[in-house]
Amino acid sequence: MLRVTVCTVGKPTAVSQPLVQHYQRMLRGFANCKLIHLPESTVRGVTQARAADAVAFAKVIPKGSQVIALDTEGKTFLTHQFAQALKRFEDQGEHVVFLIGGPDGFAPEFVQQYQSWSLSDLTFPHQLALVVLLEQVYRGLTIVHGKAYHR
Repeated sequence: MLRVTVCTVGKPTAVSQPLVQHYQRMLRGFANCKLIHLPESTVRGVTQARAADAVAFAKVIPKGSQVIALDTEGKTFLTHQFAQALKRFEDQGEHVVFLIGGPDGFAPEFVQQYQSWSLSDLTFPHQLALVVLLEQVYRGLTIVHGKAYHR
């Protein structure tokens, strides 16, 4: 079973929380999914906020995990390609950690340390990015395991 940790800056809103919970429930048969919500930085300035977020992320990233920072400049996938990437992680027994940055995104030097994937060419608020990511992980794993969700 795939081990997935999603680490976000900020908590889901009252609007997004039911969807986050829904996809967490749906994922139970396919992945061990853990969510970590870091507090939004209170420091002023984009550079300083990004640096504070980088420190907070570094503290919670498990050693030896495959880390993927979600960024608009990252690698894009078609749905089946995304599913195959998840399958490779699952087959290799990897622990995948997805990082969703705060409103200011990631510091370039931080994101360069990891794989960088994009959910879309569009920019989403981080709470919505969490919902989209969980749905896509669920969709990808249903494809990998031959379930009928993806049609």
